[in-house]
Amino acid sequence: MNNRHRIAPICLIILCFQPALAQSDLRQIFAAGEYGQCIETAQQLLAKDPKQAQAHFFRGACLIRLEQYEQAIEPLQAAIKYGFPVNPAHANLLRAYAGSQQEQAFFTLLGQLPASGFANYALLDNQAVFAPYRNHPAFKTAYAQVHDNAFPCLSQKQTQKLDFWLGDWDILNPTNQAKVATSRIYKSQDGCTLYEDYAHQSGFKGRSMNYYDPNDGLYKQVWVDLRNNVANYIETDATEHAITMQAQLANGTLTRTTWAHNPSDDTVLQAAENSTDNGQTWTAGFTGLYVRTTKANPSTEPKQALNAVLKEMEQQFAANQMSAIAMHYTTDAQMLEPGGRIHRGQKAIEAYWQSLDGQGIAWELELLDVASHGQVVSSLVTSHLTYQDQDQAVTAKTRALIIWRKTTDGYRIHRDFFHFIQ
Repeated sequence: MNNRHRIAPICLIILCFQPALAQSDLRQIFAAGEYGQCIETAQQLLAKDPKQAQAHFFRGACLIRLEQYEQAIEPLQAAIKYGFPVNPAHANLLRAYAGSQQEQAFFTLLGQLPASGFANYALLDNQAVFAPYRNHPAFKTAYAQVHDNAFPCLSQKQTQKLDFWLGDWDILNPTNQAKVATSRIYKSQDGCTLYEDYAHQSGFKGRSMNYYDPNDGLYKQVWVDLRNNVANYIETDATEHAITMQAQLANGTLTRTTWAHNPSDDTVLQAAENSTDNGQTWTAGFTGLYVRTTKANPSTEPKQALNAVLKEMEQQFAANQMSAIAMHYTTDAQMLEPGGRIHRGQKAIEAYWQSLDGQGIAWELELLDVASHGQVVSSLVTSHLTYQDQDQAVTAKTRALIIWRKTTDGYRIHRDFFHFIQ
């Protein structure tokens, strides 16, 4: 065979592979920040196949990076039409609407995002193109819903069935009030897992991990002690102030435990029972009365002191005394807003509050949980802050993890980390 006949099939092979190679390179070109080349490559691919969803998407995404927002709308809509994953396409389309000042289209799409499972709240926080819309009530509502998608355990009632157990405890014998053990109950940052660290005075120790299982709708506990005894408890009954879970031990014994919260004195009674006849009869096991660890003098008890500070802050906000609110922070305090913006120091925090000067209407603060660690106290607080925004009242609903430091002037906020809730 002569060379002329050999060249043709080789050329065909090269031509066949060129589109696939170009499409696979598109993501790399975008990641490298070569947005002009990205647009050109996408257009070449679309000339061969106008239904390539990925090419439409990257053409639109690269146009956005070049701030050509209006031109980006059509390719992003085409990407969705031809099957590109909805969430990244919608995230970019939202930026295109905002950048091209198409307010109605922007708020329509924003309102649809939470129902699709969109959870990229950081995008809403960090993109400057959204700045003109952030104070709009519709934006705040959608943001709260998107944040809930990202951290569902922070707002779902099912995950909070044992939250009354949170805190540091002395465990007493209910009969003679003698202290038999201590326990610390705390949650993971995302709110999905509740941990127990148990220590008996005899030296026996154990830890449990507690969580809501969405697969069957039941609350569960995995208990492991220092002897490597393991028990997997499953919810059998639950009310607002109590929950019962049951497990089968390695020897076949059934064991069940009830945690019952008494709101009047904020104690928790833990009562275990065991059965060796498959639940026909039960005998009493370990019973402990959980009493929160507090200082002897009630006037210095952190929970009461913190509630007093929060009440004063509410009154100062309603009176538009914004600088006075900042005085409740330590001089080296930090406030972390959603999205990562940090206000460092009391002066910066004062400037934050003064930005609301003259707009304060009402502020409702609720102390949900307190854990004392010597001179430092951690707390979980919910906030409903209502202020005047142009011609309407807006309520911002947030939940905050606040770290307090005890000073000679009382408790002051040292760290304030908050996020929006629905």
